[in-house]
Amino acid sequence: MQKTLKIFIALCFLISCKTQTSPQTTSTDTKKHLMSTLTEFDETPTEIRTTISQTQQPDDIIDIDTIKSQDIEEALNFIKEALNQATSQDRKIDAEAKINELTKDLNKKQIGTMLKNIITILKIKKNIDNLITQNNKIKENHLDSRFWREATIKNLETQVPVTINNYHKEIAKTIVENSSNDAIRADIEKISANNIKQIQDQLYLIITIAKDIIQHLTLQEKTALMILRSLLKAIPSYPNEEFIQFIAHIKLQGTREMIKNFVKAIEIQNETNALEQKIKDETKREQITLERKAVFRNYTLKFSKPIYDKKSFDEIQKHIANLNPNDELEKIKDKAQKIKDEQPATQNSQDKKDDTTNP
Repeated sequence: MQKTLKIFIALCFLISCKTQTSPQTTSTDTKKHLMSTLTEFDETPTEIRTTISQTQQPDDIIDIDTIKSQDIEEALNFIKEALNQATSQDRKIDAEAKINELTKDLNKKQIGTMLKNIITILKIKKNIDNLITQNNKIKENHLDSRFWREATIKNLETQVPVTINNYHKEIAKTIVENSSNDAIRADIEKISANNIKQIQDQLYLIITIAKDIIQHLTLQEKTALMILRSLLKAIPSYPNEEFIQFIAHIKLQGTREMIKNFVKAIEIQNETNALEQKIKDETKREQITLERKAVFRNYTLKFSKPIYDKKSFDEIQKHIANLNPNDELEKIKDKAQKIKDEQPATQNSQDKKDDTTNP
């Protein structure tokens, strides 16, 4: 709660700055929840769309009958790298000799069967490299959403060498601890590509989401979504990956519906804040400011309730969408407007002069 409060205080200052200074502009289950494309958002004004080519779903399926000699060679080199890095009981393993032992008396299809999962790992590694290259070409002019995407991808990127190193260790351990070549072959065949596949699927998901956000959300919607992300990030049990899965699940239409009231609340807050600056009576100004901040803070604190209650993605989306502080905020804005209008004429004249000289 304390962390959420600190974020809120910072956001109260940042919200008005962002909207005024920013330029205009996995698994099978994961794949099912990917965000929609332009066709779902024909109502988005053409002039604010950014055209970005859609990212293709990475192909990580290996057909045993179409494995090439080059695939086998790369997989054997991967095993060789693992053995060259491994030391067990102060003894180096002769990688070349061991690979010859494992492949002798096997035909190409049998070797391919043994190496299928390693070939899959290497294919996924290439997919990841391609996804990172695609990400580097994305142009994004909303700073917060860009920083979020880049930080997420950087985190995933740093996991790749660690995951590859773990595969090397697993292979070396299998070979060192088994005296039987048949047992080694069986264990190599069982090596799972799931860990690196999870990185690939997360990368694909965040890049797909980022592209759709850039293309379809307005500046105000992007700002609201990133503020929402910052508030939810303060929840210890709510990692960034969960937020990505959440946005992917509710899709763009659900995202827009969810943040609609939030976008309006930010707009009213900015307008009220502008009026506050023109109230000369310090006591009245502070009272309006306190009222506005209290309503906005109570509103945003309610975002996290369904997450603490372990609700589903759909329930979280519906909960946030149904929260609406805007009638209260409008009343505070009207009060600020009234105080400003009822100030002595000399002050209001000066305000009008300021408005004319500073459009």
